[in-house]
Amino acid sequence: MVFDRAKRDLIYSEDGKAYIDFLGRCRGAEFGHNNDYIKDRVLDYLTSDRIMHGLDMYTMANREFIQSLSERILEPKKLNDKLQICGPTETNAMEAAPFVTSNRQEKLTTAQPNFHLSTPGLREIHKSYIECINTP
Repeated sequence: MVFDRAKRDLIYSEDGKAYIDFLGRCRGAEFGHNNDYIKDRVLDYLTSDRIMHGLDMYTMANREFIQSLSERILEPKKLNDKLQICGPTETNAMEAAPFVTSNRQEKLTTAQPNFHLSTPGLREIHKSYIECINTP
């Protein structure tokens, strides 16, 4: 079977038959395929010629995201969390993680060993970090 298009929680085969998308909660489709609200914002962003691929460079989009996150979530909940904008892979986040925390008392949300920790360097960083936070 070959799928052709999708809208909200339905995906359609090339012959037009609709199926419930049980994978719709995976990654980018957690708000449903082609969510009109999100699609409108993405199209606005694209037609404004905004930066599409900044990796870990500081961009207006990063600044707007950080400001919105702070105003809508962190400040109302009185959270004093640190935020690191990394490149598009979990690998970048794992490499940055030890530098974001300044002492063992701080909480760090990190990935458990998986595909993204498949390089020897990242396995060592993860192992060293876990040993560090588990040392009294």
